[in-house]
Amino acid sequence: AREDKQLSPHFRLVEFRCKGPECAGLLPEYISPALVVLLEKLRSRFNAPLRVSSGFRCPVHNERVGGSEDSRHMHGDAADIRIDGISPAMVADAAEELVGDTGGVGRYPNRFTHVDVRGTKARWAG
Repeated sequence: AREDKQLSPHFRLVEFRCKGPECAGLLPEYISPALVVLLEKLRSRFNAPLRVSSGFRCPVHNERVGGSEDSRHMHGDAADIRIDGISPAMVADAAEELVGDTGGVGRYPNRFTHVDVRGTKARWAG
């Protein structure tokens, strides 16, 4: 396995690895730098630790968790996140403002917020 590396002041590559047993904890080949910049901006906005509950997903794990057929998680440009002490709705509001028409925000009330940098605007609730 490649060595874990620091992607930004607060995020390491290992935080984005697939949680599926098939991958055996292998580090992802690619995580979008724009995604990491977005996560840093969100962390900064709330001045609180941001946790990546799901980053990169291999196709097998993505299917198992019910991800869409062409999930952005498989492309390394999406993350499901939580910020300590901040409601997912507040995180989603801030994410929508930050990504504008260049990314996706999925609202999963009382659970987490999905953010991605797909290049086009997408919004949904789960």
